[in-house]
Amino acid sequence: MSQVAVGSRTQLKVFGDDWPNPNVKGVRDYIHLMDLAEGHRAALDFLLAEALQLLTLNLRSGHGQPVLKLLQAMEAPSDSFISHAITDRRSSDDAISFADSIQSAQYLNADT
Repeated sequence: MSQVAVGSRTQLKVFGDDWPNPNVKGVRDYIHLMDLAEGHRAALDFLLAEALQLLTLNLRSGHGQPVLKLLQAMEAPSDSFISHAITDRRSSDDAISFADSIQSAQYLNADT
């Protein structure tokens, strides 16, 4: 979306408008880049303070949002249109997708 908004891409592809959920659009768990960076910093702090280990955690916002709702939210502040097209669903996509971050909260003492 941001690449289309700044002109790096000409159009956003929205995959599917026939999903089996109430708004028929794909629902995703978007996370702000700064929240993701903070989660990575917290994970590094944890790893540096503990014995060497492999740590796999999910960082997420906790709220699934329809793709087009996020698109509208990005358009609103600038009062501009982000070019997009509804295309066929991809076979590998789920109707609703978001992560479980229970372990992140436990290990990192965080909400992400």
